[in-house]
Amino acid sequence: MTPHAWPASCAAMNDFEDFTFDLEEDGRLVRRQIERVVVAGDPYPVLMFLYEELTPSTLRFGPPKVALVRLQKWRSGYRRLASFTIAKPDQAEVILQTLARWMEKMGTRGETSGDTGEEADAVPTNDSTP
Repeated sequence: MTPHAWPASCAAMNDFEDFTFDLEEDGRLVRRQIERVVVAGDPYPVLMFLYEELTPSTLRFGPPKVALVRLQKWRSGYRRLASFTIAKPDQAEVILQTLARWMEKMGTRGETSGDTGEEADAVPTNDSTP
């Protein structure tokens, strides 16, 4: 099984909302999606999946994993541009703790940055760059 193998039909899908993370090989479900969240929409959708993979030796689904997948509009559909898997609880815990700490530093729009009393700098975005 190839990690993050995407169904061949995904390139033909016109709406990223239709994507699932389920994967079949030789008619057998080898990866099943438990839950999906759309983190960001077009032009570069980011989807987060909670899923399980079939363990070949036991033919049972293993512990849940998380995948973040970034898509790119391509021709008449989408293709996977990048992906990242969180496979272990300790990885998830480090990410959660770090994000919580960073979110405190980020504050909300218009608040001051740090103790300087200056307005937080806006980060320019370029939607044409992945």
